[in-house]
Amino acid sequence: MKTLTRAFIATAVLAFLAHVTIAQENANHPAEASASTPTLAEGRDYRVRPGDQLDIKFFYQPELNDQVIVRPDGHLSMQLVSDIKAEGLTIPELTNQITAAYSGELRQPQISIILRATGARIYIDGEVNRPGPLVYLSRMNILQAVSEAGGLKETARVEQVLVIRPNSDAPPTIFAVNYKKALAGDLHEMAILRPADIVVVPRSRVSNVNRWVDQYLRKNVPIPVTLGWIP
Repeated sequence: MKTLTRAFIATAVLAFLAHVTIAQENANHPAEASASTPTLAEGRDYRVRPGDQLDIKFFYQPELNDQVIVRPDGHLSMQLVSDIKAEGLTIPELTNQITAAYSGELRQPQISIILRATGARIYIDGEVNRPGPLVYLSRMNILQAVSEAGGLKETARVEQVLVIRPNSDAPPTIFAVNYKKALAGDLHEMAILRPADIVVVPRSRVSNVNRWVDQYLRKNVPIPVTLGWIP
């Protein structure tokens, strides 16, 4: 998938308009924010998904050390034990699962797991230089995502970048992020992304005006057009 389709984004934005309230911090009136309003700064433990590459280390049985990839069905294939379901678990939860599986084969197994690479993706579209899917990194934030996408275009609306978060059993949640404040170090706007998030960078209002002038005036009026005062 090289680029995120405009149709999908349009559907998500329509769902936002119909079902979702934008959760956005008001710097001038912080007391007005609801305590129950979700914020993007709330990070959660990463959950394993298909395609993730894991290093599994046995402290006292190094011959069992393995590098595995989570299968499309969400399971791991390992030595000596039956397949282990990994999808949806945090790294500590998966560590406990594998330790329990090996307890019947080893005496007091001591295991650690390192996430080497992830199969998770996020998607970025709009006014960035390289729109499309990005490899998700643990606790990836909005600044890192935009940087991976080649940065913003001059036409970007930096005060209102949208993050669309799909939900399995409900309409998508959409957050508005002030990228300009995030770039200045405002932690309230330092959006922590999750796998499958969609980042949409809209056009600035000035860019839309210029586009309208180009489309409807310069191309349809057979005389030079200028904006500003005529002496």
